Amino acid sequence: MDLIWLILFCTGAYFIGNINFSVILSRKFRKTDIRKMGSGNAGATNMLRQFGTKWGIMILTLDVIKGLVPALVGYLVYGVGTTDGYIALYSMGLAAVFGHCFPVLFKFKGGKGVATIVGVFLVANPILALIVFAAAVGYAMIWEYGAVSSFIFVTTMVVYQSITQGSSLTITLLLFSFYILVCITHRKNIYRLLIGVESRASILKSLKKKKFEKKKQAWIEEEESQVTN
Repeated sequence: MDLIWLILFCTGAYFIGNINFSVILSRKFRKTDIRKMGSGNAGATNMLRQFGTKWGIMILTLDVIKGLVPALVGYLVYGVGTTDGYIALYSMGLAAVFGHCFPVLFKFKGGKGVATIVGVFLVANPILALIVFAAAVGYAMIWEYGAVSSFIFVTTMVVYQSITQGSSLTITLLLFSFYILVCITHRKNIYRLLIGVESRASILKSLKKKKFEKKKQAWIEEEESQVTN
């Protein structure tokens, strides 16, 4: 494995991760910074709660792609199905996730990295990643603990991939680096869960509230228009 080229690839992956679509699009099209709204997190869930389903799905997709593309490039360049290929896949994927969480271009204030991690594991094990992701989303919809659903996905994928690819210590260390990174970005959530004060965040209720507010605003504008006329 050419380590020099891998380091250069990882540097590029880090800066790809720096492209925070939540911040860029909220500033350009909503004239505000998503980091100053709701939970303060520059990620898909906060965009969904603040601006609606369309924005949430769009940001989720873009953040997944940020992890998927670098991981796929590393995998293809260094060998599909080989140890070097998986090392490159996880190294470049991890660099992209780190760039998303701690972007130098946005003063190191980024998202929590889960959607980008989903993109990485979609390359490593697409079928399992889709199944576990669906289960994690289902948990979040029913029990309303977003942080727990994140750990369901990351823990399952890291443990499974470590067991099936455990012959390489490097791969195992890279995999658990994803878990450690998620622990760091979710440290406040972990603390609140441990002391029993983590608030539930119902995505469905947030969407219904947002829809009601839009209808109310439209009704107010219609009433004002009738009075003016």
